[in-house]
Amino acid sequence: MTIDRRDPYAGGYGEDRANYPRSPSQGIFVAVLHRIVPDRGLRLIREHARCIRGGEIHELILTEEETAIPGAEADLIAYLGFIEFTKGGVVVAGDRFFVNNTEIARVAGYDETHMPNHMNIVVRGKGLVPGFDRGIMLGDRFTIVSPYGDRRFTATTSAAP
Repeated sequence: MTIDRRDPYAGGYGEDRANYPRSPSQGIFVAVLHRIVPDRGLRLIREHARCIRGGEIHELILTEEETAIPGAEADLIAYLGFIEFTKGGVVVAGDRFFVNNTEIARVAGYDETHMPNHMNIVVRGKGLVPGFDRGIMLGDRFTIVSPYGDRRFTATTSAAP
């Protein structure tokens, strides 16, 4: 089998590939959703990283499915809401997702069903509870941070927001 050297995902995507210094991305909830869907059929793209600009609005969807990884599907989901990025950056599968300084999930991947309108950012965490029932409010803050620290400094793990 020949691997296309021009395709960065052809040889796999180990955790070491995501271990580079990145600024946190952050913003606010601009809509809070309240549905659970048992058979959504989200198709996560195989790319692990997405660049997101400040000002973009994307949908945030939670799953508990351990198999929800880049290139796979997610069926049982809870809608959390729509989020506006006030500070963009590079978001990578495995990044930590915080709401009001509390970690609720890790980024699982991205579904492009509604592009170019918005992207579905799928996060994996415990408790299949929609945003409304979690008590998320309009204007609540979110932060996405790398689980890795910058090895050039003495801290070796990224801090909570």
